[in-house]
Parts: sequence; C-alpha cells; structure tokens
Amino acid sequence: MPKKNKFNAVKTKGSDSKLENRIYQILKENEILGLEIEREPKFELQESFRNHNKKDKIRAITFKPDFKIKYGLNEYIIEVKGMETEAYKLREKLFLFKNPDINFVKIRTKKEIEAFLNDLIDSK
Repeated sequence: MPKKNKFNAVKTKGSDSKLENRIYQILKENEILGLEIEREPKFELQESFRNHNKKDKIRAITFKPDFKIKYGLNEYIIEVKGMETEAYKLREKLFLFKNPDINFVKIRTKKEIEAFLNDLIDSK
C-alpha cells in the first residue's frame, strides 16, 4: 500500500497525489486538441543572496506549480490543491504579485479541470 503524507495524499508515479495524477491524465488526453503541457515549471520568486556578514548564502525562494499549459497563444498555470499550507499560501501570493498578468488556475476536483478545459476549448 502506498505511503500517505501528513495530508493523507497518496503519492503516485510522477505525482504528489492521486488527484494530481488524474488531472495529468485528463490533460494528456487533451493534447490531441493542441494542448501543450509542462510539468512542474520552476519560477524564482526571490533570488538567492548573501547575508550581510557575507558568509551565509540565503537560498532562492521558488514556486513550482503542478502544470503549465499552452493552448493557442495563451498560457495557464495550474495548481492542483487539496490542503493549503501557510508556506504554499505565501508562495502563491508572491507568485501572483510577481506575475500579475498570468492566467492562474487552482484546481481542487476532477470536475473543475473538466469544466476549465471545456471552457478553454469552447473559447477558441
């Protein structure tokens, strides 16, 4: 039996949860319609720097949403979320602040991704 994390999400091959894996399968099924998918793109929210004493290097703060999809000329960042930690909420706020024009979509259920994709494909 797969091990659950502290939020009861079960890791699956290549995904952090069953829902994320199912969303990926749904996205892959729609590739034939021209959907381009990138898994876990990395965005730098704050670059690394040296502390005032020049000894300690402070690591960069990054945000890795679950998917970036491109459909036509539009790009969308998709985050599959069950439980939102305080760290996640802060990273999301920083990401949206640094990227105000980005199309950010938070998905919590299979129905939400299906509705999003239907609206996306119908709008083209």
